[in-house]
Amino acid sequence: MITIEVRPEAEAEIREAFAWYEEKRRGLGHQFLVSLASVLDRVRRHARSFPVDDSGIHKAVLRRFPYMIYFELEEGRASILAVYHGHRRPRTWTNRVSEPEFAYG
Repeated sequence: MITIEVRPEAEAEIREAFAWYEEKRRGLGHQFLVSLASVLDRVRRHARSFPVDDSGIHKAVLRRFPYMIYFELEEGRASILAVYHGHRRPRTWTNRVSEPEFAYG
């Protein structure tokens, strides 16, 4: 298994999505986090099984929520670049270069 590192921008996107869903219906934000944790666990166990684009970025799709997780694989870890709503302009996050902030798993 590999380590998951979430970049600060992706962490902010997670907090924003949680707050938005929680505002819509109490408990929905928690359900979003459960869905996210499930996908991150699958990435941790099977990172190479997710689709990869020409630039080497992998994409995992959340169930029930219209979000994608974009990550790159580096030695023994998956660096989460974005947790991005599927209806936003695609790939506007691709210039992210900041260091990971915390690890999951």
